[in-house]
Amino acid sequence: MSIEAINEVKRTRMKPPHKLMAMLLADYCDTQWRCFPGVARLAAESGYSERQVKRILLEMEELGVIRRETRLSDSGQQERNSIYLSPEGLTGLGETQPRGPE
Repeated sequence: MSIEAINEVKRTRMKPPHKLMAMLLADYCDTQWRCFPGVARLAAESGYSERQVKRILLEMEELGVIRRETRLSDSGQQERNSIYLSPEGLTGLGETQPRGPE
């Protein structure tokens, strides 16, 4: 879990479905803000259907909040995509809530 990513998502104003998905992704992020959760897991944890999760992720990608990369196994088979949360994309959404004392 990346506390930095979670805190940045908390400060960013965005539509509730995007914010929930960003929080779930941030909870899985490593220090490079990269994570590998599957759509089924995100659906189970968010309460959205898999189809809704795919739509939300696509919207977030179009907004620049996330970036997806295809991962291949050593044998060349596709694995889960890597999803990167973008600090720049979060900041670019507009208003962020003021940072408190740290």
